[in-house]
Amino acid sequence: MNCKQHEWVVFSTALNEGWLMLQCVKCGLHATVTDPSTEEWGKAFHAPSQPYRWKDEDRLVIHKERPADLCVQKKPPTFKKCECYECGVVEPGRYERVWSDVIGQKPKVTAEARKELLHVAVLADQSSDLCSTLFPVFIDRYQQDTGNEPCYASRWVANRIEKLRSMGVHCSSAVVATLLRHVAKG
Repeated sequence: MNCKQHEWVVFSTALNEGWLMLQCVKCGLHATVTDPSTEEWGKAFHAPSQPYRWKDEDRLVIHKERPADLCVQKKPPTFKKCECYECGVVEPGRYERVWSDVIGQKPKVTAEARKELLHVAVLADQSSDLCSTLFPVFIDRYQQDTGNEPCYASRWVANRIEKLRSMGVHCSSAVVATLLRHVAKG
């Protein structure tokens, strides 16, 4: 997908290179800022938890050859707050980090598992209760509540999200939904 006008967002840094890492939230294209100022570098330190808009397109090095893994997304207009934000978790701004690169090697997904992942993604889109804090609990309780065992891929995603959470990363239910769809693609 090509953009007529990119919407560049800083989502992280490349520590060894000293670069800012960006992605267009419209088309997924990646870019870097290879010469950030001290102030820009300092601001980018918080980008993994607070991605922000970048407007100086003249300074970007665009990486067209790189695959467009989803690393950041716009906060949905229908964003629903989970209770975690009342307990000190920083609420995302206009953009949210999508941790698909941390997910790593995805499991093989059967047609049945894909259907389940996409169904749970819709539930996460519609609810604030399936954030990274509660999604693993939801998957654990699914079998107890329904008598049906969740598929391996659902448990795998729940374990990966729990691992992120144990590292201090909170994902909204919108990001959980995106990660489920990411794994469902195979």
